[in-house]
Formats: sequence, C-alpha cells, structure tokens
Amino acid sequence: MLSRKDTEELLSSFSFLISCMERLEQRMGSVEKRLRSVESDHDRIRNSLNLDELVRLSRDAREALATVGAVRPAASAQPSGVRSAAVVVPVFNAPAETAACLAALFENGGYDELIVIDDGSDAETKDLLAREHRRRPFRLITNPQNLGYTKSVNIGVRAALHHDAVVILNSDTVTTFGWLDNLKRAFNRSESIGIVGPLSNAASYQSIPAVRNESGDFATNLIPDGLTADDIALALRNREPSYPHVPVINGFCFALRTSMLKRIGLFDEDAFPVGYGEENDLCLRATAAGFQLVVADDTYVYHSKSASFGSERRRELARAGRQALERKHGPETMQRAVGDLEQSLPLIDARSDAARLMAEGMAHALFADAPLSVAYILPARPGGGGVHSIVQEANYLHERGIKVAVFVPEREQAAFLSYYAADGIAPGLFVAYRALPMVRDLVAGFDAVVATVYRSVSLVRDLIEIFPDKRYFYYVQDYEPYFHAEGTPEFREAAESYDLGDKVRFFAKTRWLRDIVFEKHGRNVDIVLPSLDHSIFTPGPAGRKNHVAAMVRPSTPRRNPEQTVALAAALAAKHGGKLKVTLFGEDPSHAIFDAVRDIPGIELIGRLTRPEVAGLMQSIDVFADLSQYQAFGRASLEAMACGATAIVPKRGGSGEYAVAGWNAEILDTEVATVVEDAAAAVDRIYAGLDNYRQAALATAARYSVADAGRSIYKFFRAN
Repeated sequence: MLSRKDTEELLSSFSFLISCMERLEQRMGSVEKRLRSVESDHDRIRNSLNLDELVRLSRDAREALATVGAVRPAASAQPSGVRSAAVVVPVFNAPAETAACLAALFENGGYDELIVIDDGSDAETKDLLAREHRRRPFRLITNPQNLGYTKSVNIGVRAALHHDAVVILNSDTVTTFGWLDNLKRAFNRSESIGIVGPLSNAASYQSIPAVRNESGDFATNLIPDGLTADDIALALRNREPSYPHVPVINGFCFALRTSMLKRIGLFDEDAFPVGYGEENDLCLRATAAGFQLVVADDTYVYHSKSASFGSERRRELARAGRQALERKHGPETMQRAVGDLEQSLPLIDARSDAARLMAEGMAHALFADAPLSVAYILPARPGGGGVHSIVQEANYLHERGIKVAVFVPEREQAAFLSYYAADGIAPGLFVAYRALPMVRDLVAGFDAVVATVYRSVSLVRDLIEIFPDKRYFYYVQDYEPYFHAEGTPEFREAAESYDLGDKVRFFAKTRWLRDIVFEKHGRNVDIVLPSLDHSIFTPGPAGRKNHVAAMVRPSTPRRNPEQTVALAAALAAKHGGKLKVTLFGEDPSHAIFDAVRDIPGIELIGRLTRPEVAGLMQSIDVFADLSQYQAFGRASLEAMACGATAIVPKRGGSGEYAVAGWNAEILDTEVATVVEDAAAAVDRIYAGLDNYRQAALATAARYSVADAGRSIYKFFRAN
C-alpha cells in the first residue's frame, strides 16, 4: 500500500503530466502553422542563400520548436546508441545567470528530462526556481543545505542514469539551437565515445576564437557586436565537424554516456567536494577504461564563467582542485594532457574556422549599409611590414564588397602585382599613378583618402585643397624621421608629415607610435588592431627542430644587420653545428655574409616571398630580431603564428604582443653585449620550448586580417 507521501507525489506527477499535455494540445496548432511558414521560407531561399534570411529562418524555426521543446523527445530519429538524454543543472545562487540558463534550455529543448539541483541557494534564487517550476515542466531537487558542487551533481546524475546520456550543465551557461542533438550525434559516431563537450567562448582549450588572453590566462571571449550566441552556433553547424579527440573535456557542459558511468563510477566527492578538478579526474578514469573523449566542434554553448563564486574565489578553487588532481593522478599525467590539448591541430583548426565564421558574421553587419569607399596613397615598393598591413587590410575590405584601391607609383605597379601574386590579393586593388593630376582624377570617386608613408603626405595636402569635403586619414606605419639622419631633407619631410591640419585623423597599430607622435608633434593618434594573415602563417609541426632564423637587411642600419650575422656565427660556434641558423632577406653574395659563408650549420637563402617566409617560420624554433627598435614587428608575430618563439627589441611596439619569459624574449638591442644576450636568450627558449611555443600560438591567435580590417573600417566610418 502506498504511503501518504508516495500518493501525493504520484498525484503531483499525474497533474504535472496532464498540464503538459493540455499546454501541448493548445499550442500545437500554432506551432504547425509557424513550421509550415518556415518550410515555405526554406524553399524560397534555398538556392540563393542570404545571411540575414538564414539567421531569421533559424530563429523562426527555433522559436516554433521551443514551444514543445520541454517535452519533445528530440533524439527519436536516432537509430541506435544515445537516443535519450537528461540535462542536470546544479544551482547555487546567481539568480540572473540561472534565469538565463533556464530560459535558453526551455527555448531550445532537445532533452528528455531536465533536472535542476538547488544546492542551498539564497532566497532570491529559491524564489526564481519555484516560480519557473510552476510555469515549466522540470524536476526540481532541493538540498536541505549546501552540499557542494560534486555531491549535488552526483544526486542529479543518479536520478538520470536510466537515460542513454546525461549532460552536466553549469547554471552560468546559455545553450543554443540544436546543441543537444549535436552532442548526441557526436556520441553516435562510436560506442567507445564516453564524454563529449562543445565549443564555447570560455572553456579553456574548447574556447573560440582565442584560448588565452593578453595576460596568458584562459580567455573569456566576448560575443562580437552584431552577433548572438545562436548566430555563432548556426555558423558552426554549417561546417563539417572533425570531432577532435582530446584527453580531457571542460566541465562547464559535460555530456556523459551513462553506460560508461555505470562502469567507472560517478564524480569523486571526497577528493573534489566543491568541483574544480572533478571533471578532469573523471576524464582520466574514462580514458583508462578505454573510452574516448571528443569535442563536438559544430556546437556552441555560451559560458559566463562561474557566477556562483566570482573570479577571485574561482581561481582559489581551481588551484585547490589542481593540487587534488595531482595527488590522485600525479603531476605528469595532467602535464601530458595539457600538452596534448595545446598541440591539438584539429582544435587549432576548429578555432581558426570559428574565428573566420565569426568574422564573416560581424563583417556582414558592418558592411551591410551605406558602404564607404577608400583610397590608400602608397608611394612605396612592395615588401616590408607596413606595406603588408596596408595591402592585406585593403584587400579584406575589397573582399567584403567595399570600393577600395591602393594607389602605387606607375613604376612599381608591376612589382606589386608580382610580389603579391601568390597571396590571393586582387590584382585590381593596385592602381597606378604618375603625378597629382592623375591622382586627382582617380581619387574623385572615393569617400575617404588615406596617407600611408611620409612621401604620400604632399599629395594628400594637395587633395585636401581640391576635395575639402572628403574624409582624410594618416595611417602611421612607423616613426619615419628615424629612417634618416637628422638635418637631412628626408628627415625634415618625414617630421613635417605629422603637421597635417586638423582635418586629417591619425591612426596606428601600437601605443608606442601613438605616444611618440604625440610627444614630438602634439598630434593625437587613434589605435586600431594589427593584422596577421593566418591563411599564410599557420602552425608548423610541434617538436624541437634545432633551427633558428633571422632576417638581415644591410641597407637598413637600424635593423642591426652586422649584429644579426654575428649572432649566427656565435650560435654556430657555441653549438658546434648541432643548431642550424638560417639568414634571409638579402642576396647570399652580399659582402655582409663573407665572414659566415663557409661556417657549417649557417644557411644563406636570400630574399623570400611571403609564402616562402611562412614555410621557413614553420621549420624553426626561434626567430631573432635584433633591430634597434620595431614600430610593431610583424615578422616576429608571423613567426609566433607558425609556432616559433621570437626574440624582439625592447624599444618600440613589440610589447603590444610580446611578454618576456612567456611567449617571447625581449632584449635591449642597443647595448654592446646584444649578441651575447641574444645567444643566452636562445638557450632560455630551448629550455622551455614547448611552453614558449604554446604561448606564442595563443598570442598570434588573437590577431587577424578580418579583425584589423573591421577595426580600421569602423574608424573610417566614425570619423
């Protein structure tokens, strides 16, 4: 005979089921109508895909399906494997984040059962959960007191073991359309897959587009302006997933095959009572039992990062969890796991694809209305970091449908076309000019005019007189008076280039350039993002290569060419031919190489195209730049993108990305001991090569041509 309590619970369950059925019956008619409308829209746009319509279509479908999502068995179409799934959400305070989490779950549905564990939350959170429980169908379990994260999760998991899978979902997450179907699909690739996790904005090595921030900590990537979490999810769903295999999965959204849990057990409540390490422990146990762990790289779940505790308390808990993990499994085990994660090429590819897809979405929003046409005046030769910046950023605008041209001297046009032929630069981007009358006629059809090097400024001054209503800018690539001896005509022209009137807005890539122009000329300079072309500069193979490279430019004394060659000789002598040193940038027959030409281990390869530079960078461990200063140091950042560690000058703008002892070595290159100091820096890099490499790759991932192009175009539009 049933007890009174059992009877009440049974009646409550029947009442709950009846209310669900009534709600479902009432809504089904309108749902079917909306879905028919969506299907009609799909037929209309299927053959001429438009991003605005695609995003709207996705949202319409999501809203229609969400009205029945709470009780819809989304996995019914799965032929075998993981068909049913429960979601367990442990809650401790943080009512705003919890409300957003539940709202997204109710909207996106896909689960067979939702279990919420209230682990002794405050009154506001309890009221929220009670209110939502009255409105929505889910199971609410209330702990009489705070038991800690791990015990609470285990309570929920035990209640869900009759399903094929259970997803542990942090209460500070926001799910997206199709998220759970995607996780199930990942499981069903193989019965040996025991744990699956999605990509996110903040999930350590599952983060996109960046894994680490400027301080070297794990990044919390903001959703770009003009996009939503669902937009990112939709973009990822349109790529072919590779399902990277990994040693551990981040626990913020932790999908577990229940048959695996029945073999290896649940979370370790004793070693990890408040969480922070319990998911890594389970991952290691799963791997030891023969299960595989994969990332569903077609799935995105937003994560606002541990709102229950706050950032400082979170760091303390993470340290304690790491210590408990090392006591249980040994420090070497997690070190190997971290190394595998950092060197996972499929994850690196997924982040690169995600960055591109997100950039395309942001660009669509930015460039959709009233495009601004842009003319760059570039009286220079191809090659050099500043010229590369201008060309690749202008080409990005061209690819986005913006009318843009780079005006180059007629005598240099063929050289530009040849130099950038292998880079995918649109040939029509380079427009030749001879003198002011020709420039005047060419520029007449553009809204904005950009000076680029000091020799372009005289032309821009004349254009301001002819076309006073256009927008004018000066893209400061370097502090060019430093290129010439003080008192020479070139020095005076370069210095006077910063004395353009107030009609011209200045911008640059580094704070160093901003500060020096203001200090010497009183001109305000805005900062835009630097660019890095990841389509060319991609990571080379991991592992020690015993290979160092440096660029030598004898025609540019500020680049310290003699000291650079001397470093090659010093490294060859110190390492006895065990270390290869490649010098490039100048013809091997140049007299500057006479002293090292016949030294074993030193390679002279001359001038390189950009793809050839990338190939070299992928084959080295260290790139040494001993310049007296660098306004930015593009070559060093490109080397980092290929997995090499850079030695950069202390003076200049390299500090925008280089952090000594973490992702680079920073030297005072204007001292007499620069060669000895650089040789010692090479030794330091080799002593911690893997750590430097991973930090360098994480740093380079923060920069892209798309981000730079949008940054500059926004600046043009705003001024």
